[in-house]
Amino acid sequence: MYKLGYVKDCIATLLFVVLLLFFIIVRDVNKYKLFFIIGLLLVILVDGAFSLHPNYHNVIIGYNKLTYFILFIGALLLLLLSIMLFLEISYYSKI
Repeated sequence: MYKLGYVKDCIATLLFVVLLLFFIIVRDVNKYKLFFIIGLLLVILVDGAFSLHPNYHNVIIGYNKLTYFILFIGALLLLLLSIMLFLEISYYSKI
């Protein structure tokens, strides 16, 4: 069974690759500054929790509060990314 720390790091890597592609595609990054600040705060919250409690890395994914916490933060980050992509697509459709 996969450990929660491993899955968290895999999700973070995928999100960083998507954000890199987003930075390459977007012309004006400054209009998404608020989204990036919120996203960074969420990532700092998760990584801070795992840094303060190293035993979290060895928790098995299942029906526990830590798994729900990671899924909730991941869903919020996915929502932020979706909003940014929607705003960027709607901006290009106006041109």
